[in-house]
Amino acid sequence: MVRFWSKLRLSEPWQYKAPIILSMIYGVVYAQQITPQHLLKWLTLSLVTIIGIAGLGYLSNDWADQKTDREHGKSNFFLSTSKTFQGIVALGLTLFALAPWFLFPTNALSLWLLGAELTAFGIYAFPPLRLKTHVFFAPIVDAFYAHVLPATLATHTFYLIAGESATWQTLVPTAFWQLFLGIRLFINHLVIDRPNDIHTHQTLATRYHSLKLRMACIVLLVAELFSLSVLLYHWLGPFACTAIFLGMLLTVIQHPVVYSFREHAAERFYKLGLPYMMLLALSFYNPWFLGFLAVHAVLFPNPLPSETYLWSEIRSFLSKPVNLIIYYFRRLVLLQDRPKAYQEYYPEYLRQRSNQEKMKQTGTVIIANLNKDKYSETYVRAYEEHLSHGIKLIHGGYPPTKTDQDETIIDLEAYLRQTKAKMVFAHFGPMAVSMLPVCLNTGIPLMAYFHAYDIHHRDQIECYKADYLQLFQHVHALLASSKEIYNKLVALGAPEKKVHYLPAYVALEKFASDRKSEPSFEVLAVGRFCTTKAPHLTLLAFAEVLKKAPNAQLTMVGDGELLETCITLATSLNIAQHVTFTGALSHEEIHQMMTRSSVFVQHSLTAPVTGDREGTPVAIMEAMASGLPVVSTDHAGIGELIEDGKTGFLVKEGDYSAMADRIATLLESPKLSAEIGTNASNAIRKHHEVANHMAIVSHLIDQLALK
Repeated sequence: MVRFWSKLRLSEPWQYKAPIILSMIYGVVYAQQITPQHLLKWLTLSLVTIIGIAGLGYLSNDWADQKTDREHGKSNFFLSTSKTFQGIVALGLTLFALAPWFLFPTNALSLWLLGAELTAFGIYAFPPLRLKTHVFFAPIVDAFYAHVLPATLATHTFYLIAGESATWQTLVPTAFWQLFLGIRLFINHLVIDRPNDIHTHQTLATRYHSLKLRMACIVLLVAELFSLSVLLYHWLGPFACTAIFLGMLLTVIQHPVVYSFREHAAERFYKLGLPYMMLLALSFYNPWFLGFLAVHAVLFPNPLPSETYLWSEIRSFLSKPVNLIIYYFRRLVLLQDRPKAYQEYYPEYLRQRSNQEKMKQTGTVIIANLNKDKYSETYVRAYEEHLSHGIKLIHGGYPPTKTDQDETIIDLEAYLRQTKAKMVFAHFGPMAVSMLPVCLNTGIPLMAYFHAYDIHHRDQIECYKADYLQLFQHVHALLASSKEIYNKLVALGAPEKKVHYLPAYVALEKFASDRKSEPSFEVLAVGRFCTTKAPHLTLLAFAEVLKKAPNAQLTMVGDGELLETCITLATSLNIAQHVTFTGALSHEEIHQMMTRSSVFVQHSLTAPVTGDREGTPVAIMEAMASGLPVVSTDHAGIGELIEDGKTGFLVKEGDYSAMADRIATLLESPKLSAEIGTNASNAIRKHHEVANHMAIVSHLIDQLALK
């Protein structure tokens, strides 16, 4: 059930939208003096239709976005479930959305609002209009179908239940309050999702600086609170609404620069304050409403900070007896040894036990990363295996919302305190920015690792420059994956004493120089199919290689937005029979390919529009460690590793003809290939930072973390 709830993203409307709509219903109940005996049925039907309408909204978006989500690797309900399950869910949500309206009292306005809601679904998500792709119309239409129309419909319906008609003094401020709220929340979402949207389509967050959007949200918030105060005046009278409005407005005026795109005080007030305030007001004239207050608290809990942590501990405690019974049955009855008794869980058991022992002995370090197990970001698991400290991974957003076991983190500050974290190690600049307020509030030191995109991409710099300056002021250490990034951080204002040059981690021992001695004509490229790795230029170079070495074969490992383009290009160049596209592979599979290949090639370059660049590519370091000669471009951190003509070959960015010449030279001269491969393997193992990555990180943690 939790997974289904998550797939359709229903937790957001349940936690944020449902309490707001219920607050408005409570307001109508107060204004019209509806008795609690007549209310329970209508509230239950309201919750059912809220779930149904919200679910249909997300379902229609996912249906319309299947193609783009598949291309960009985004989660999508229709890409991860069966046709049968999709049909059942669609039918169920439709029944949830529409069935209650056969019981609710309705009139012409009710039917018009329902029709407008369904129409808004269509014009927002589907062609030919598909307004969700329009920079300025998208937030307005989203606000209408997700906030204005449902709230107006709920208010109007409960006036009909009371035997009255809603007046314009109620409906107009309701609509404007929800309009301003909806647009502001939509902007919040765009800012948070900007790192993903920047590669797919233009939004307000990719077009305008975050400071401008923050000021726009503050203006919207003031208008939003004013509209709410008018509505509360109509329902509760002047005293209560004036006190609420002035208090919230004072907070906004005093702290405009700390507006949070994640969850502002207003959202917490709508979720945790407004509905309880309404129910308390109702309880003054009828104590039976205290029962409704208790039910509301159960359905929409204000969670204790330790709820996730305690539930995790309880579940772990209850699962231990069952697991022990199974384990000892295998050991004592089936006479299995320990590894076999644990079966496929044995490696995981050893890993967890080792990590827990390190937590007890040296403390816990929190690794904050957007992704959990992205194949190109193996450093997270490597830290757990090789660092001398215990590791807990948090992931899933800016800031993270999930633990390593995919449990929701309700209160991040409380989670850090409960785990007794001695340091937060954030990967990528935006993640470090999102963790900074939490670390400042908890007093936990923060270390940030800048990889490449987060410091080179022009839009990233434009969006986060002000945040980076604040980060530089408070962060304990900044790690740069290349000397170029080191210099750029310093140029942007980072104190040089905080910046440390440290290429990404490579498990040198797993990439031993044990390549096959017999010559082959295998050329290998490993990396994402993206602009900075220019796989299309690798194909152009290989087409030139085939003129000199017609038996050569190119294997390209990885996936990404340019994969289909490259497959088409290989066909157009008439070299498809010489090129294999494998998709993403494990490091073990890549290592096997490196042992039987003759040349490793990567044509890294600077993205012409965004200015994005590489750091120090891990695949190149792995190839060098394997004794595989590398032909690449003199780009970013690559030139810091390779000495041209001795430990590899470097060409200018974009010069695929020169790259083809170097590849052909190595294929035609096995002796030269072996010599350069041996030199490369020796050089990478003697590289101080590469060879001692984990020791350097451990030293920084010991030096800077809480004692």
